[in-house]
Amino acid sequence: MSVNPPIRFKKRAVEDEALAWRILEKCNSVTLSLAAPDGAPYGVMVSHVLVGKTLYFHCAQSGRKLDILRQNSRVCVTGVLAQRPRPDFDVDYISVTAFGQASPVKSGDELRCGLIAICDKHCPGMDFEPTLQADTHRVALWRIALSEATAKAQWPEPITVNLLEAF
Repeated sequence: MSVNPPIRFKKRAVEDEALAWRILEKCNSVTLSLAAPDGAPYGVMVSHVLVGKTLYFHCAQSGRKLDILRQNSRVCVTGVLAQRPRPDFDVDYISVTAFGQASPVKSGDELRCGLIAICDKHCPGMDFEPTLQADTHRVALWRIALSEATAKAQWPEPITVNLLEAF
């Protein structure tokens, strides 16, 4: 069953689910939205990488975000790949929303591979191996097993794989 209600304004919906996943992959960052046990909302931007339908993000080993995640692991992530104002006081945009379940990556190959994937995405071509060796014990890595992703857009050109490669 879908967590995400259908997009109300159908002409904005990106119908191809594969394009929604590609938009999420291409976003530089996403907003991670959580609900605290008392129902208080909490949203924070995270640097991420998408591997299949698993989103990884790194963070400190303690803090409000982790306190909430340890009590309620259901999350929503949203990203905006592109936006630009239009002369008619509207905005062209390409965005994505995804839902899933978060869990910590404790150690081992997944921890190392997840951190390397984040570094490859955000610092391509840099030698980050010394930092990984020195600082891996100081960071936390979390995975979000995503169940669905939907995208919507108002863009002058149709949303295609070729268009997304421009970003």
